[in-house]
Amino acid sequence: MKEVLGIDFGNTIVHNVKGDKISAGQTGLTEVRDFENAFNCIIRLIDERFGAENVHLISKVSPTGEARVREWLRSHDFAITGFNMDNMHFCRERHEKGPICKKLGITHMIDDRPEVMMSCSGIVPFKLLFRPSPQELETFKVQLSNMTGVTIMNDWWDVERYFFGSLKKWENPTLEELVGGSRVEIRIDGKVCLGVSMKKKIVLHNNAELLALIDELKAAATHE
Repeated sequence: MKEVLGIDFGNTIVHNVKGDKISAGQTGLTEVRDFENAFNCIIRLIDERFGAENVHLISKVSPTGEARVREWLRSHDFAITGFNMDNMHFCRERHEKGPICKKLGITHMIDDRPEVMMSCSGIVPFKLLFRPSPQELETFKVQLSNMTGVTIMNDWWDVERYFFGSLKKWENPTLEELVGGSRVEIRIDGKVCLGVSMKKKIVLHNNAELLALIDELKAAATHE
């Protein structure tokens, strides 16, 4: 059987999205953070398991929220994961996700809501319930206990272990691994002082790490 993956957006790829709380502020989108290891895990899922053609984003939002989700994905360079930006599917109610999964042939679904798992019952064999709230677990405990193929994921590290059995080390990518993907620019006062194309998302925790990365990339950098 061909494997096809479905991934929710709010409270699955990103933190604490309620309704349409991906809103525009005076300086652009309100900052909504992605979960740690989400991008890197999705890179691996696409590269090593499913392929870009078999990974879909399935999200319940309003028409306004749909536009904001698309903008968040664009502004945060989600395409760096290898995700096909045409594979986005939106609905207005959670129970509509089940029929979407059936149409797409989804075999694995990652979502934070037990209600979505219920809508996928009998349709999606492997249902990954991502960081569900304790209240919803209690509310739907009977339905979930009677459902097959449901596994609770506490974070994206759990997701990676579920699919691959172990974690991939991303801490020290080689220059060859980094260069060639989406362009990253470092700007000071609006002027590009360092620009380089990168294939993988990396997380920098402090200025020292940033300076070390700049030193590593100088040989491959382009100046404007």
